[in-house]
Amino acid sequence: MDGQLLNIESGQFIVHGDSLDVSNQLHFSENEKSFHYELEVPGFKKKQLQLVLIGNMLLIEGNKKEKKNNATVHANGDCNEYCFKTILDLPTEIEPKRIKAFFKKHLLMLEVPKLRHSKVRPLRIAIQ
Repeated sequence: MDGQLLNIESGQFIVHGDSLDVSNQLHFSENEKSFHYELEVPGFKKKQLQLVLIGNMLLIEGNKKEKKNNATVHANGDCNEYCFKTILDLPTEIEPKRIKAFFKKHLLMLEVPKLRHSKVRPLRIAIQ
């Protein structure tokens, strides 16, 4: 995707267990109708990601657990847990109900439609 490269400074990437390479770079572009975001989330699957919109703040979370050496997880917790959480501050003039998210090859893609502005029509106001 063409566009500028943004760093997510508000992002927190947390790893429990072994280290995990999670990119905290976001690609951004826009056209007349929408804003487009792409976030690399290597090692995560679609079902391990969650998106929550609160106002114009988009919370992006990822959680995954892996068994160590393909062993059965025991009571002592022989597994690694990987998680990340970041907040994306979206523009104010968007249509939240029309936001679309896609996931393909460890890439989370967001399409955020801009608010549709109706054509401005002159309106005469009577003076009383």
